[in-house]
Amino acid sequence: MDSVWPIWKPPWKRVIGFVDFDAFFASVEQLDNPKLKNKPVVVTNGQQGSCIITCSYEARSFGIKTGMRLSEAKQLCPHLYRCGSRPQRYTDISRSVMLALTAISPDIEVFSIDEAFIDLTDVHHLYDSPNALITTISDLVSKVIDLPISIAIASNKTCAKYIAQVLKPNARCVIPADYNQLFLKRVPVSQLCGIGKKIAIFLSRYGVHTCGDMQSIPMSILAKRYGAKGRRIWYMCQGIDPQAVNTKCHPAQSMSHSKVLPPQTARQAIIINYLQDLCYRLSARMRANSLVSRHYRMGYYTVDVGWQVDDLDMIVPKADSAYLFQRCKQQFVQSNLGGVVVQIMVVAVNVTTVKQLDCFEVNSTDQSVNQVLDDINQRYGSGTIKPLRLQQHHSVPVISPAWQPKGPRQSIES
Repeated sequence: MDSVWPIWKPPWKRVIGFVDFDAFFASVEQLDNPKLKNKPVVVTNGQQGSCIITCSYEARSFGIKTGMRLSEAKQLCPHLYRCGSRPQRYTDISRSVMLALTAISPDIEVFSIDEAFIDLTDVHHLYDSPNALITTISDLVSKVIDLPISIAIASNKTCAKYIAQVLKPNARCVIPADYNQLFLKRVPVSQLCGIGKKIAIFLSRYGVHTCGDMQSIPMSILAKRYGAKGRRIWYMCQGIDPQAVNTKCHPAQSMSHSKVLPPQTARQAIIINYLQDLCYRLSARMRANSLVSRHYRMGYYTVDVGWQVDDLDMIVPKADSAYLFQRCKQQFVQSNLGGVVVQIMVVAVNVTTVKQLDCFEVNSTDQSVNQVLDDINQRYGSGTIKPLRLQQHHSVPVISPAWQPKGPRQSIES
């Protein structure tokens, strides 16, 4: 669906572009395997994965959604095609496209593996119209890879992202700056990026359900509750999002691994096996990026209770797989009351680089052992040496939700 604007008048103070691949992983699978073109396709974490991480638009027409169990999806669409994820392929494509976009403007914010904001303020005058600029972006991406993509241009990030998501797939859309407030007036606040369920509930207490309702309350209400984020939300809903395109990749403040378990997983031994795998992968990933942490969190989601999260504090900063697993296992055995566990996670909070620490803060023996293991796995392949319990355990590559082309948030081979 197209919604283009032929001119730059009245003059735009800011011009923000948003590029979003449509059903990215599934579209890549359809591109690489022509037999899957126009077919209902779902992608899972590896060939053994039971949870859908994305699906093609053909699959969505049957009611299939991201996060749905594969067994449930097959009930909706028995002729469904299932593909195991290939993170390296996806990240290679993303890097190529993000690099190509710098030919239009160097000011790019990689928002995720399949989304990017582009600050076009300093270059938009080179194009006769927003439509011409969108066409240039589209042609550039097509030269890199033939995948469906949605492109939007607006005067701020919130409007650009929202209109692209509403009109995708294959959207080509523009929101002139003077139309922002009118455009968002009847949009539910919960549909804007950054406004989750809890914030939406908070706003509803003040009668704010749509963006237009935001005019009825002062900014101070949100600022008092959410600080700078609350002030931004107040502006966002009125079409004047002040946030600039962030071209810098900030250091990771935390790092985590999680796993959606197979359906009806209740046996403690099986859950502990997955828990050890998460500890092993998280610690290895941290060491690969010279990161350690003194503070960890271990959490699990049960059908009966929901999320239960426990804090684990270390005496000294660590990224040691065996010790982390020992602490997580002990805490899980103590706190778990039984029942089906749906998902588990392990999080390293407030990570810091090893070189920032005093040499006495890190156990040199742990470092030496882990260094030997990491060197062998790097030389002979990931998983060459790992705990005996995990020898038959199949791990799949991981893509961080906050993926970046470089640094700790890259795809990691498990």
